[in-house]
Amino acid sequence: MHMDGAVVGWTFAYLLLLGFLGAFWPIARAVRAPLTRTLQDE
Repeated sequence: MHMDGAVVGWTFAYLLLLGFLGAFWPIARAVRAPLTRTLQDE
């Protein structure tokens, strides 16, 4: 199997996008909540 630079680049871009989307909602919820509640949930 041959993988050129474009395939590797698109794969990393897709990976970063999925990571950002997966982390966005918990981070947004933690930012809106009071600090004491955020620390208590963990």
